[in-house]
Amino acid sequence: MPSFSVEAAHSQLGGHNELNPSSQLHNMALQVQQMFPHYPLWVLVADLRVSHSAELTVENILEGRLLTPAPMFNQEMVEMSEDRMELNQLLNRIDDQQSIK
Repeated sequence: MPSFSVEAAHSQLGGHNELNPSSQLHNMALQVQQMFPHYPLWVLVADLRVSHSAELTVENILEGRLLTPAPMFNQEMVEMSEDRMELNQLLNRIDDQQSIK
């Protein structure tokens, strides 16, 4: 009978658990958005970066802790916000890597 093994890898930077590639974060956001389609994906991604859990993000929505943005937001503003979040995340990783050295 053939055998196999499974290996799970957890990444840590600066002592904080980080979500693996943003594709995992994006997939969790898509799952939450299926239940709450009126929430923009970038809002869900931002909450998931903090909660690291689709269940906690759903709880934040149900408890009123996560609100939809005002309708005056346009796509350009959304893209700028997403770029800023990605830049901040990258800068934090660089700081964490430098503090490890």
